[in-house]
Amino acid sequence: MPHPVLTTRALKCTVLLDPAEVEALVLVEGMPRVQLNVRTADGSRTVTADIAAKAVRKAQAVIAEHGTDGVAALLQGKLGTGDVLLEAGLVCQVKLRPQTAAAEA
Repeated sequence: MPHPVLTTRALKCTVLLDPAEVEALVLVEGMPRVQLNVRTADGSRTVTADIAAKAVRKAQAVIAEHGTDGVAALLQGKLGTGDVLLEAGLVCQVKLRPQTAAAEA
């Protein structure tokens, strides 16, 4: 029996980044955008994304405040032709500590 085929307008992709690598990014003064190349750990695939430098600065500020172990760094966008993330954005989300989660419940 053949497998059903479904259709979508876009594939949304979320890439988990190493916060230490995001923290180490160096921005060129006056450049409003940054191109990131993200390679899989095994080196078999690379995805590129063009993001706002402001997003990198915000992510770095969150990392500076909460540490590399206290955040999750996420790159999100639509997967386009040629392994390009379109309309990409970068965010750092603060991880909830177990005792904090229990206190809020």
